[in-house]
Amino acid sequence: MLDWRIRPFQAPADYASALPIYNLFAGEPYTVDSWSEEDQQFPTDGFLFRCVAEGPSGELGAVGELFRFPTHRPGRYMLIVIVATALRGQGLGARMAQELHTLAESRGAQSLLTVVRDNEPTARTWAERRAFKLDRHMFESTLALEAFDPAPFAGQFDLGGLRLANWAEVGSEELARQFHALVQRSCQDIPGFDHSEESYEDWHRWVFEHSEYRPDGIILALEGDRLVGVTICRPEGAEGAWYTHYTGVDSAYRGRGLALALKLASIAVARAAGAPRMRTNNDSQNGPMLTVNRRLGYQPEPGYWKLVKEL
Repeated sequence: MLDWRIRPFQAPADYASALPIYNLFAGEPYTVDSWSEEDQQFPTDGFLFRCVAEGPSGELGAVGELFRFPTHRPGRYMLIVIVATALRGQGLGARMAQELHTLAESRGAQSLLTVVRDNEPTARTWAERRAFKLDRHMFESTLALEAFDPAPFAGQFDLGGLRLANWAEVGSEELARQFHALVQRSCQDIPGFDHSEESYEDWHRWVFEHSEYRPDGIILALEGDRLVGVTICRPEGAEGAWYTHYTGVDSAYRGRGLALALKLASIAVARAAGAPRMRTNNDSQNGPMLTVNRRLGYQPEPGYWKLVKEL
């Protein structure tokens, strides 16, 4: 594969050609626009480097990324390599990974995190041969909405003086501050979560300035003016599915079925919008949320192995 050269990704010119390769890794297919927008949403105080492997005729055969969010633990970088199916096993991915590894070391990286699809066993073997060690298993679940029946869930939770409302109904700057604080606080209870707190500005931009932002897709549980639970979902991908990005409940209010109530409310919004399905991702050890999802009828889909390499 020496006739292939690895070069920096050129935006916007490379989006269309690289998209079929990038979508081999994505849970829900990207479009050029959604991929470009995700890049534009990347935190300004983070780091993102993307490269491609270009063949002798200008065709692309692989996409690689090295990036770091401000919330990553000190010295942690994420390394992703995706090779076109027909070109795997020929050393192209190894070359790209080595270049990204060298770049990470030049930036003072202390550890690398990589993610591979769990339905591609050779990908995990590939990572482990390069001294990555298994850390977590994340998998996706989907819920078909056309046949979903909410009736069996009536009476399975007790709001006990709490009320549910969406952002379009009650949103405010004060609630946004509470929303951010609740997410940062409750994230710490998610198995495998090892990020530091996200700034209010970065979080606000990701939630409220996204092109698919749906105020009715942010469901809040309130006790008076106090926010005690939240779920956020919105359309994502080229096929109209809605993705649940986060569901969290204040620790003092858990055990009352509040997460179930929030998710049922979000399902109603997605169904009303005509979404064919809802998607979410969970850590394999997040028992409480997996239990809620299974009760609702979510079906497990192929997911991801997370592997870490200490430098």
